[in-house]
Order: sequence, then C-alpha cells, then structure tokens
Amino acid sequence: MTSTPQQPETGQAPPAQPGVASIAGHAPVAGPSGAPQPPAPVPNATPPAGTPTLLSPRSALILVVAVIAAAVAAVLTHRSDPGIATAVLAGGVAFAGTAVFLNTIIGTQ
Repeated sequence: MTSTPQQPETGQAPPAQPGVASIAGHAPVAGPSGAPQPPAPVPNATPPAGTPTLLSPRSALILVVAVIAAAVAAVLTHRSDPGIATAVLAGGVAFAGTAVFLNTIIGTQ
C-alpha cells in the first residue's frame, strides 16, 4: 500500500507543477502533451451586431403579459371550480384574448 504525504490545510492551493496550468481554486489543468492549456473562452452574452433575435421586445412583452393573464385566470378558475379542464380552457382563452388585444393596442413603432 502506498501512502501520499499529508499536507496541512492552509486554505491555499498547492504550488503549481512545471508545465501544468493552474486555475485559481481548481486542480491544475494540463493538455495531452503536458503543455499548459489556456482557460476556456467566456461566452458572450450579447449576440453580434446584425444577428437576428428570436423575438422582438414588443413580441416578448405581449407574450409575457398574456402568459401572466392566462396563469391568473387559470388559478382563479381552479379555485372557484376544482376542475382542471375548466381552468386550462379559461387560461387558454385568457391567453388568446390578451395576446390579440395587446397586439392591437401596442404600436409597432
């Protein structure tokens, strides 16, 4: 049985080995050849200019408000009548009505 020497807990990372990169607070990272690896790139949170987005802010606002209205209608309906089908139908009608209404009154420009 082999034993490894115990190091006292000092709250500090062990010294880096030659040819091995160390990331703060993590175990040293080495590539297949033993050469240090650069840290992984941090993904950019914003898309590059000119990239189309999934939804416009107007569409996102309309959908979020419609989902909130549907949830409120479904919960209130379920509290008054415990039938799930009735609550789901009320939520669907509230969503559709709110989406159409907001699409009509919120301008595009």
